[in-house]
Amino acid sequence: MIRGTQLFLGAIVALALVLILQVGPVLAAHSLAIAPFQDRSSFKGSWDLANGIPRLLSARLGQVPGYRVADYDSISQILWEGDLGYRTLERPEDLEDVFDSLKVGFLVNGSVEEFTISRFGIASPKVGGYEAYRACVQVSFSLRARDVESSLLEAEAEGLMKQKGLGLTLLGRPTEEMTEYELLDELEFGSDPFMDTIVGKAMEALLTDMVEKIQEALPSLKSLSSDIGAATILLVEEGQVFFNRGYEDGIRLGDEFVVYSQGKELFDPETHELLGYSDKEVGRIRVTLVKSAHLSRAEVVEEKEEVAVGNEVRAR
Repeated sequence: MIRGTQLFLGAIVALALVLILQVGPVLAAHSLAIAPFQDRSSFKGSWDLANGIPRLLSARLGQVPGYRVADYDSISQILWEGDLGYRTLERPEDLEDVFDSLKVGFLVNGSVEEFTISRFGIASPKVGGYEAYRACVQVSFSLRARDVESSLLEAEAEGLMKQKGLGLTLLGRPTEEMTEYELLDELEFGSDPFMDTIVGKAMEALLTDMVEKIQEALPSLKSLSSDIGAATILLVEEGQVFFNRGYEDGIRLGDEFVVYSQGKELFDPETHELLGYSDKEVGRIRVTLVKSAHLSRAEVVEEKEEVAVGNEVRAR
């Protein structure tokens, strides 16, 4: 009976692995992962900023319509078990290994530059005086895409919160803000009580700043067929073509476009003036590499006639 149960469980695990391997590549082109950050701040408290901040960012991006965000803890485990740490994420030549391991299309990584919580006071706070508090969180981060050589986004974000003009402390009685300040380190990072504190509000401002910048660089993770106007084939080489559209034009890995050559001359029947030319569909291409803001490479997937330099590339 025990052996039968073991065999059954083994079969279930094997089936799950097959499904993961089959589904993974399908999800890859349009899903986003957040990698652990480097902590370059001088913060000496107990909070794990390198994981805490990207974990909150991952959860926040997961609420954006059209975004499909990979589970942060799973991503972190894959990176560290595969020895794909901070140095690998900073080496463009190694990013292909990272994307292959994570099975995602887009990756955010960064570093915590500042994480400070400060108290300012005049006179002794346990006797009487003025007090004020300041919390500041700063990060630098990048957004990268599979098969894109340069970053889609290199940015900095900040969350700053101040509480000042809080009045006088009275004869040794700590204010509510002072009590909160002294007990901050006991709160779980990212918890509801934490987010209600001054540093939590600074984190909220930081997350809002980061999400807005990422959304601006990457409006949607849904598959789209970009309206690119009329692009032009710049180079044809062994079944591959280069054309003058890139990530700033909305080009995404896997997008397909139609290639047209110049057709017959079209004349005005009354004036006999040349009005232009008809279009002649010669083939279809599929994007295999988004090289820069306005340059992509594609493979010829259908060729009715020879695809040539100067042909137009348009959406269906």
